[in-house]
Amino acid sequence: MQGVRRSLLACVIAASAMAAAPAAAADRQAGDRVVSASGTKQIDGQTAYVEVLVAVPSGKSESAAKSRALEKQNAKAKSSRFATTGLVWDNATATQRYNSSGQPVSGQSALVNTQSTWNSAGSSFRFVNGGTTSTCPSLIPGCAGGQRWDGENGVGWAALEDGTLGVTIYNPSIDEADMGINNRYPWNLGCQELATSYDLQTVILHENGHVLGLDHSNDTGAVMYPSYQQADCTLGQDDINGIRALYP
Repeated sequence: MQGVRRSLLACVIAASAMAAAPAAAADRQAGDRVVSASGTKQIDGQTAYVEVLVAVPSGKSESAAKSRALEKQNAKAKSSRFATTGLVWDNATATQRYNSSGQPVSGQSALVNTQSTWNSAGSSFRFVNGGTTSTCPSLIPGCAGGQRWDGENGVGWAALEDGTLGVTIYNPSIDEADMGINNRYPWNLGCQELATSYDLQTVILHENGHVLGLDHSNDTGAVMYPSYQQADCTLGQDDINGIRALYP
């Protein structure tokens, strides 16, 4: 990746804490609204940009939910968003490996489907399915040994805290991007909208857009629009235009 661009970036999808009891955090409520917030933190001496999507239950404070999600990532809110991530893979290729440990659903198929979707967008970029791994995605909070760079683009599951649905952490100058999905929340497969769970493929498709280097879009028809509106596993024209611009 091109080291002259931005420093370390992180993208987080989060749901606000719904109750004090951990068990209650596993419920998805119909009518939850999703808002975004941005923050910064330090990892290994580098500035990390944290982008959070927060599912806010009806009647709950949006600002409190955003503050809580950023706080749990040890990030401080920033006053303005960066326009682009600055992330471009020099070889236009990223090999991702899936760790099934702790999975509530068989998530490898959802990951592979998102790779195929982005690969079919008419750009030079290619996700490569590296199969499975027993290695914990090392940049994800909760991995043994703390957050560190291990050179592998891992996707796996973790009991993430206080409403975080998923987190992706990457760096423009290091060829590594790790993704963690919270196994304390209910997930479904098949790109279908259910009132009681989140569609895994929809979430990973959005997150892999960030791995590619795309920022959020103002187009409500784009996968990169900064909210979970409903299950949607088809790229919008704005998504296609973005990846083609980054990787002609």
